[in-house]
Amino acid sequence: MTQSDLACDEDQLLIDARRLDLSALSHIHDCFYELLYRYAHRRTGDGQLAEDTASEVFVRLLDALQQGKSPRQSLRGWLFGTASHIVDDYFRHHYRLRKESLDAHTTLKASSDTDPEHRLQLNLTEERLRAALTQLTPEQQHVIALRFGQGLSHREVAQVVDKSEGAVKLLQFRAMQTLRDLLDPSGTEAD
Repeated sequence: MTQSDLACDEDQLLIDARRLDLSALSHIHDCFYELLYRYAHRRTGDGQLAEDTASEVFVRLLDALQQGKSPRQSLRGWLFGTASHIVDDYFRHHYRLRKESLDAHTTLKASSDTDPEHRLQLNLTEERLRAALTQLTPEQQHVIALRFGQGLSHREVAQVVDKSEGAVKLLQFRAMQTLRDLLDPSGTEAD
């Protein structure tokens, strides 16, 4: 699902969802399930956990709507915020990393590469990146996953995390600086 596929009126969907309109709930699911799945997969590296997370977000949305505690302003922000909390809870309770790829494209490229040394180098780089990402704060991980995993603009990320664009840019800058320092502690860049 692309950004253009999300041409849904979130405000109207939220109004209709508060009335537990099945069509609106279905449309919300259609608009956001894949995005939530990809977000959770980028954060966890686990396809099954990403499916469970995306599904749990919708269960919690339905519970919130039934209890009259629906999202107040941003449907997108509430959904991604809830996904972030679920992922954070998972890491708090199951502090472990899976050895799955960060990116299917990288995996396909690595598996089709006939040079074992090159495949090993790609795997080591991916492993170092995964380990470095865990060193970021949960807020920084959230921003990085939304910006680079979902391709959201600074403005869209700001809406989702309920912060100013400046705060999002600062979080991204600090996260990237931390990653740079962790991945290249000597301060030299490879050619």
